[in-house]
Amino acid sequence: MALWNRATLSPLIFAGPGIPKNQRVDAPVDLFSIYPTLTDLAKLPNPQHMEAKSIYPLLKDPKGKWETPAITTWARNNHAAVSREYRYIRYEDGSEELYDLNEDPNEWYNVAGEGKYSSIKSELAQYLPQINVKWVEASRYDNNDYFRKQKAEQSE
Repeated sequence: MALWNRATLSPLIFAGPGIPKNQRVDAPVDLFSIYPTLTDLAKLPNPQHMEAKSIYPLLKDPKGKWETPAITTWARNNHAAVSREYRYIRYEDGSEELYDLNEDPNEWYNVAGEGKYSSIKSELAQYLPQINVKWVEASRYDNNDYFRKQKAEQSE
């Protein structure tokens, strides 16, 4: 129900041929990466429409370079992009949050308003979804007045 680490953190475990045993990878990845990772492991081609990136390179080399932030979406037009160093959140009303994860791992101090972070915000913002589909009227995501109103106004 939020875009902060405590609300979005989930374990992602891969095991099988070609995956080293008892290895921990400490890099932000998102669940959209499951499908392209499985196609890589099965040596199948990825569909052309695939936007997500396989994390198979990370499984082979956990210390390797990984510059693809994890993307999280909450409801409609509310997104977070998370790198190893920062979590950038932008809400549908345009408000922003930025957390320096090295200095503030608990994400308590929003530094989005500090000018020295403007380039970090711009870099992470480029990864946020550009297309935000409308609510499907049959969606059961109606746990509060905000979402009920948004769904009523923005359904297909």
